[in-house]
Amino acid sequence: MISSTPDAQKQLIEALSRFSDLPPEAGLPAGALRSAETLGAAFYRFSIGEFYWVFPAEQRAEAFSELSIAPVPGSDELLAGLAQIRGELTPIYQLHSRLAQALPARNKTLVFHLDGAMVGLLIDALPERQWLEPSSATDEPLFNERTDPVSALVRGVARDGNRHLIQLAVEHLGSALRELASTSASTHEKGPTPTIPEHV
Repeated sequence: MISSTPDAQKQLIEALSRFSDLPPEAGLPAGALRSAETLGAAFYRFSIGEFYWVFPAEQRAEAFSELSIAPVPGSDELLAGLAQIRGELTPIYQLHSRLAQALPARNKTLVFHLDGAMVGLLIDALPERQWLEPSSATDEPLFNERTDPVSALVRGVARDGNRHLIQLAVEHLGSALRELASTSASTHEKGPTPTIPEHV
């Protein structure tokens, strides 16, 4: 548990502000942005409730089961808490509440390495390899644009058979999550549940 001391508060501020000065392509090696844009490469797929997400296989990431996460009192529900990963406090976020999905009984965490900063997401299942052809990209809307609570994290949408895959905007993941979480819980208005095709 993280106590409310000046040192702990300083560590929290440092952990949440590591993304301020990262370049837009943070975490992606040369050529990965182009591959991600065309969806013509290998990806990893993970799920958050009913929603499937993908990120480029070139992106450095680690998966953890039952990671110890210390909640941060008074924080927005999007911030699940902080975890010690190799001695570094790392912010862990959960998108389940924004997507009106139930949190999994056992936590699985996907931690992305973004040019020296780390940020984690709670997920429902460990990532699996996914190959997507350029033709799999689609303009079909997955969310209601007016009520979409996580649009800042979406780079695009692809199809794999009858399944829609949301492409995670890894290049600005840390700053986008921090900005979403900085919204006060008292002023955050929850809209209707995002619409998702019946066949997903």
